Amino acid sequence: MINPYIDSLMIYLAVNALLAYSFYIRCSLTSRPRGRARLWPIGAYVTAALTRNFGLPFPLALVAGAALAGMTGALVGWPALRLRGLYFVILTLGFGEVVRVFFLNSDYFGAAYGFSRIAEATTSLNIFVVLALVMILINRMHRSSLGRALEAIKRMTLLPKASVSTLPG
Repeated sequence: MINPYIDSLMIYLAVNALLAYSFYIRCSLTSRPRGRARLWPIGAYVTAALTRNFGLPFPLALVAGAALAGMTGALVGWPALRLRGLYFVILTLGFGEVVRVFFLNSDYFGAAYGFSRIAEATTSLNIFVVLALVMILINRMHRSSLGRALEAIKRMTLLPKASVSTLPG
């Protein structure tokens, strides 16, 4: 039997490892991390609200939370792709602040105190199985033809920056 404190610590470690892998995927494939950190709370709060307030099973609520975060990312990302430089940074930071302030002030989501009385639906075994699957999938993806194609696309976007030469006068 594992000490409950150690068990919760291992769960937090695995969840943060999954978040780090999501950052790794984004950076290793496109070399452009673009403000996903404000999409994580959308998925997390929606998942918690669906399980606590509506009694939805955790796996179904998790899929719904991820889908809503993805749709939000698409809605914000589509116009953001047309922006460059400082305007893109301003949009990303502004969206992040809107999300933060919304969850910080929303009584439905617990405001500054956050959610309470959420039933724990994740065990350390479940989260480590998911983490192992993610690690295997990332390894296989990098070795696949899709992974090699994405790596080539990333290198092609870096090529013009490396081949710029300055001409005198």
